[in-house]
Amino acid sequence: MKMRVEGFIVLIIILVILAACSNSEEQTNGNESEEEIKTSEVEKIEEQEEEEQVSEKVSFEVKDTTAPEDQGDLNVWFEGDFHVVGDKVRVNGTTNLLPGSKLQLMTTPVAGTFIGGGAQGKVEESGAFELEANLPDDYEGILHIELTFKVGDQYTEELAEYYIEGIRGDFAQIYYDAFEEAMFDKASFAQIVVIDGSKQSFSITKPEWNIPDDLGSKHVRITPTLERQGDYIVLNIESNLLEEATIHARAEIPNYITSGFQGTSEVNPDGTAVIYIVDPEKDDRIKDLEEYEIVISFEPDNNQSINVVEAYGENGEELEGDLVVNTENGKNVVQRLSITVE
Repeated sequence: MKMRVEGFIVLIIILVILAACSNSEEQTNGNESEEEIKTSEVEKIEEQEEEEQVSEKVSFEVKDTTAPEDQGDLNVWFEGDFHVVGDKVRVNGTTNLLPGSKLQLMTTPVAGTFIGGGAQGKVEESGAFELEANLPDDYEGILHIELTFKVGDQYTEELAEYYIEGIRGDFAQIYYDAFEEAMFDKASFAQIVVIDGSKQSFSITKPEWNIPDDLGSKHVRITPTLERQGDYIVLNIESNLLEEATIHARAEIPNYITSGFQGTSEVNPDGTAVIYIVDPEKDDRIKDLEEYEIVISFEPDNNQSINVVEAYGENGEELEGDLVVNTENGKNVVQRLSITVE
């Protein structure tokens, strides 16, 4: 009997031990399951974030910044259009000048001057440019418009040094910088228009220069033709004068002392020039006009550029030919045209 009781006690102890082990395993398995769930949830959140990052749409705009293939070439060119609308002169186009190059839009009236007339801007990375200049309210008359790139007048020294080697091509010209007292190259396109309140548009075209064989000769020749345009007489001059020489024209009217009937122009690379003067026949103050003279003159001692002074002398002492006249200071070139009023 005693042995049965002892055996029964041992069996109970064994069962208790087994139950405790089973409980421990269940608790252990339960804890691992919670950790696995937490890990799984974190992984899902990370995966969702990754998916959101991958699929997120980014707004963007494609810009065409394709520059001309010959950008930076010393053979400079312009393309584009001018628009005259109201009191605005706009030009937009493309050039192969380097990005950052300074461009100027110059508006100069034939009679008088504008205060602050003109505009300036930079060439974009794509070679594009756009400039706008204001005209005085209700301005009407002959206007000289010029788009220009001046080597000696740039925003940075690097650009000036790059182009100091010399600009070439159809748009290439020279100019005198009075402040620096030096000659520089420029790329330029110019047009003369009549501002009358109407909308106008014209395209940039390559200038055509017919260089004479005797350009710069000390034996100066001048061949003018005249035409009337509105209230102006237009002198189209062919000569062998050097580029940038300043040539002057004025009307001499019998029995009148006048100063308003005159104009000036700088000579083009081929010796040509265009001068506008007010037509005396259209002025009501001039009475009984039957004839008058237009005097065309070239005076080397009168604010000429360095290249001109070097070629013809400070006082024109190097000048030759039938048109040369002696003055108190030296020599000038003078040609007189007799105009008969019809």
